[in-house]
Amino acid sequence: MNPALTYFKNKGTLANHDGNYFLTNTTRRNFLYSELFLGTKDTPSMNACFELAKTPFPRVIISNKAVEKFTHGNDIHERAVVSGELSGSVLVFNREGDCLGMGIWQGDRVKNVADVGKFLR
Repeated sequence: MNPALTYFKNKGTLANHDGNYFLTNTTRRNFLYSELFLGTKDTPSMNACFELAKTPFPRVIISNKAVEKFTHGNDIHERAVVSGELSGSVLVFNREGDCLGMGIWQGDRVKNVADVGKFLR
């Protein structure tokens, strides 16, 4: 399940529209507005990642060499992690503090779930 959906569930009205999830402030007669696209059931959007970056959501910082691999859709090995949480869902940051996306720890690697490079691919 999309970790962003779990986090935002109690932050407002979570609306499901054809499998796409939105965080809304108000609902009137089936018209939703002031929405933030959070992604699908399984994949968070980069908007959700950027919003989570403002919270104490678990995160990792990766090496400069790993940044290129991650933004090209590849997973990151544990040895490329400079600091951060070593389990569960994490936001992935570069050393400059930019949010690059989200991953999930699977064994000794961070599986790429969403990244900023997806817009370019």
